[in-house]
Amino acid sequence: MTLDLFNPGYASGLTTGDPLLSHQGRGKDYGIYLQDQVALDPQVKLMAGLRADRFSNRALESDAVTGRGQQSALSPRLGAVWQPWERTSFFADWSRSHAPNVGHSGSNITYDAEVAEQFEVGVKQDILQNRLRGSVAVFDLNRKNILTTDPANPLLQVLSGHQRSRGVEVDLAGAITKGWQAIATYAYTEATVRADTTFPVGDSLANVPRHSGSLWSTYEFQSVQGLKVGAGIYLVGSRQATLPNTFKLTGYARTDAMVSYQRGPWKAQLNIFNLFDRRYYTGGSAAVFNYTLNPSRPLSAQVTVSYRF
Repeated sequence: MTLDLFNPGYASGLTTGDPLLSHQGRGKDYGIYLQDQVALDPQVKLMAGLRADRFSNRALESDAVTGRGQQSALSPRLGAVWQPWERTSFFADWSRSHAPNVGHSGSNITYDAEVAEQFEVGVKQDILQNRLRGSVAVFDLNRKNILTTDPANPLLQVLSGHQRSRGVEVDLAGAITKGWQAIATYAYTEATVRADTTFPVGDSLANVPRHSGSLWSTYEFQSVQGLKVGAGIYLVGSRQATLPNTFKLTGYARTDAMVSYQRGPWKAQLNIFNLFDRRYYTGGSAAVFNYTLNPSRPLSAQVTVSYRF
């Protein structure tokens, strides 16, 4: 498909006879989730959760059902918090989750759900009482049963993908003066392909920077009750644009701003995105489809009015 740079047309080049146009996948997900937290003593808290899902998938060809599949899945979660001192908390969390795979494929089969397993440990610290708080967390996320192209037939897909993301997150939040709040974040992430029928093992996932961070601050006027202003900068490092890795996108910094006024249950807010109209691009998703580059959102504004009751 060829696009004119100055007059692009994004209509699909597929015709009614193309297999990719006539084959579809449709699915439904029914789920229920329970979670509870208990305190064994003032220093130790435990949390447990369980989600039950029922996935129902259909494969269609020219709107006729050619395949059906159902799957039940249980997704557990366990967590613990240990607070040995008043200002210090250590935490750990483990979970396994399922997401329905509804693939667009040339085959008449349905797919089992994607499985993700995550483990996270960290510490939260009250650095200055009621003024400054910080946290550091280390995480490891593995995703399996990812749809990838069948090497024997590019129109078919198989569940052989395995991707891994691991890294460190750091957060600092606090009050500079009365009414002036700020929060700073930083993340280091390694996201790579661990197994695939198409993409090279070890390639970095598309559009996932190694380094990213943000700084956001708000000020609530004391002389005009309900009036608040804020601004922040979001930093994104260089990252791969596609899978397989062929070229990198440069890093960028984006600045946003806001102003809001609240009176009783009413609140009006103006958000300004990409304040300096910075131009940048993002790559395809971190999963399978990586054949597009998306331009940045230009300078834009959004006004919202809300009523809370």
